[in-house]
Amino acid sequence: MNEKEILQQVRITMDPVFKWVMEQKDNCLRFVQAALPELNIVEIKFQTQKKMHEYLNSKAIVTDILAKDNQGRIFDIEMQITVPNELGKRIRYYQDVLDVSYTPKGTNYKDLVETYIIFIFTEDPFGYGYKKYTSKGIAFNETKDLFLQNGTHLVMLNPKGIKGQVTPDMQQFFDLEQGIFSHKKGYAKQLQDSMVDFSRSPERMKQVMTFQDKLDDIAEATRNKTLKEESIKRLKDNISMLKKFGISAEQIRSEMLQEYSDVLTSEEIEKCLSVLENNDIKS
Repeated sequence: MNEKEILQQVRITMDPVFKWVMEQKDNCLRFVQAALPELNIVEIKFQTQKKMHEYLNSKAIVTDILAKDNQGRIFDIEMQITVPNELGKRIRYYQDVLDVSYTPKGTNYKDLVETYIIFIFTEDPFGYGYKKYTSKGIAFNETKDLFLQNGTHLVMLNPKGIKGQVTPDMQQFFDLEQGIFSHKKGYAKQLQDSMVDFSRSPERMKQVMTFQDKLDDIAEATRNKTLKEESIKRLKDNISMLKKFGISAEQIRSEMLQEYSDVLTSEEIEKCLSVLENNDIKS
């Protein structure tokens, strides 16, 4: 395969690819510098697949990349191929775990570490068209002039954004996310070279295939859920229509069981048919 064909199969948004590529050369450092140029970061230490939990029996999280710079600031970098359900609460929990994990007993509040949670999306998480959404500290509803700094920062990166500015390196990363490859020397080409290196290992390529299988399973489950929801709605509509035409409950039951048995379970069909005992049908 040529380089373009490899890059079409080994995508930066794939979990095993992203983590491995960020471990190579200074890819991770340049990414953090591109995401947060105002911090003037010159050095970081990082690890991938770091498992963390707040307390012994609490829910654990596994970070994609956890980094710390020479000033002690913490960066949690997460690749998101979908916008997670309960995004706000997920971020809240990540922040809680970071705080507890990096706060030894007896630490003074003024010594709490500065934390940055960076979510990289493949689509706009909010639909406002910005390339970069940022938040820090605590804002108040009563006035935008009232703000409480608490050392927490949130960065959400949107490769499909058209508003706002990002650094050239970040724009190159965005382009790479969307399958736009570069032939010029620069950050994108450096990442692409690492992606090609990734593909040279059969063991690593097995990880890609496993990851793709998981994506396919998720997509199939989503399609099945949508099909089921649409089928239930159609079934209820059909029952309602047949009742209005005076068709007997026994005949409706027989026809609906036959028509929908391929897409719905008997229990799901019977639940919809139970309204035949009532005067109204609830959608």
